Amino acid sequence: MKKKLLVLGAMVCLIAILAAGTLAYFTTNAVVHNVITTGEIDISLVEKGPVGSTPLPDGGFSVSGVMPDSKIQKEIAVKNETGEPAWIRVKLECTIVSKDGKVMETTLGETALIDYVYPDNFAENWVQEGDFYYYKKPLAGNQTTTLLIEEVAIAPEMNNPYQECTVTVNVKAYAVQSKNNTPESGDVLDIKGWPVDMT
Repeated sequence: MKKKLLVLGAMVCLIAILAAGTLAYFTTNAVVHNVITTGEIDISLVEKGPVGSTPLPDGGFSVSGVMPDSKIQKEIAVKNETGEPAWIRVKLECTIVSKDGKVMETTLGETALIDYVYPDNFAENWVQEGDFYYYKKPLAGNQTTTLLIEEVAIAPEMNNPYQECTVTVNVKAYAVQSKNNTPESGDVLDIKGWPVDMT
């Protein structure tokens, strides 16, 4: 009887060892390396100035001899240079510097000395909030927005102290992905993740 119990005990131990070995086999680990490459958002300004204007090295153009109560062609749009759709916003900054290098006021009373002429379809495609203009729909990859402005207007009120001054209109464009970035309100002004304002 003792021999039977001993044999039975040995068989139970053997089965336990085999089970442990089988269990180790089924829980063997494997390591797999995955490489995920993110997409990118890249935009460029599309700008057209008047015939005879001088191109500038960093983009834009220069015009001389402009008189009060005149308009200068300055067509501005934004192109999405990548395949990913993106929300677009643009900031226009105007400065006036006198011939002796002093920064001058851009308004006279409540009159803006520099103003912008918008295309007829402006309100269909753009909305202004503060200093920014927002394109109302995501801009598809490799596409260009409609024009933001067509011309820069010099007010007739720009008087003698402004003779030989320099007017600079800086255009800053921003983009943020539109995938997974749709505001709950449905309002383009509530888009999240805009890049920090550039200097």
